[in-house]
Amino acid sequence: MMGEQIQWLVAAMVGITVGWFLRGRIAKGDGQNAQADKAALRRNVNEAEERYLEVLRREISNILLNVDPDLMVRTYEKGWRYQDELVTAGRERTSADLKALTLKHKSFSEFDLLGTRHFVPYSDARWSASDDELVERYLEISKMMLLPRLLDRDHSPFRLFTEEEFQILRKTERRCKDRTFKDHIVQAVARYYALQGAIDRYGSKEAREQRNSLDDIDIEVFRLPYDGAENELGIIFKKTGEYGVYGTFHHDDAKISESFYRSDTVFQKRDYLDAR
Repeated sequence: MMGEQIQWLVAAMVGITVGWFLRGRIAKGDGQNAQADKAALRRNVNEAEERYLEVLRREISNILLNVDPDLMVRTYEKGWRYQDELVTAGRERTSADLKALTLKHKSFSEFDLLGTRHFVPYSDARWSASDDELVERYLEISKMMLLPRLLDRDHSPFRLFTEEEFQILRKTERRCKDRTFKDHIVQAVARYYALQGAIDRYGSKEAREQRNSLDDIDIEVFRLPYDGAENELGIIFKKTGEYGVYGTFHHDDAKISESFYRSDTVFQKRDYLDAR
């Protein structure tokens, strides 16, 4: 990730340097060289605009993934269906949609929904934007990236939304969900052990004899039968209807490994959480 950022910054700096160089040549030159320089400058400007829109689109997609991974998937699918409609409808529909979009947003800066300092976290920057507004702006930015290229005969095969990218999105969606679910398991297990510690220290004899479970308003945590591999806790999340398993394995060198799983109502299934 850091390497990609560095490459992007280097490319941006090169683009700025080339841009100033070309401006100087255009100011001093004339004829064929000046025309070629103007064309190169126009290409650099177009690329800079596209990169700007890519960054804005990335900002909003990151927020949507953190808010609701399923919503991000549905938004991508909506943009994909729109792209297919345009390809089928042809250039007249595409041209009309581009005109309507440019009338609504008269400059590229108007696509910036967050409009805040570069060091402010996205979660703080979106305070006034609803989920619906985030979805709408993501789709508008996508249209601004898609429509001109569909009208450009040199880019006629261009597709912004693709099956390959969608599969990557689905994997990202799964990891986001798994990270959130793992956090919920960690919190539930912490509450369980906090209760056990309090009972051990302050509870009555009867309470200590019944200390192997936690049954609260939103979660239930209890020990699962030992199968010889891991010591496991089963967790029921009552509000969401989800089931999780927390396992620990004690190594010969005294190290302890932790495992986190999704499970089913009878705690037979073990789907390992990809929470990287």
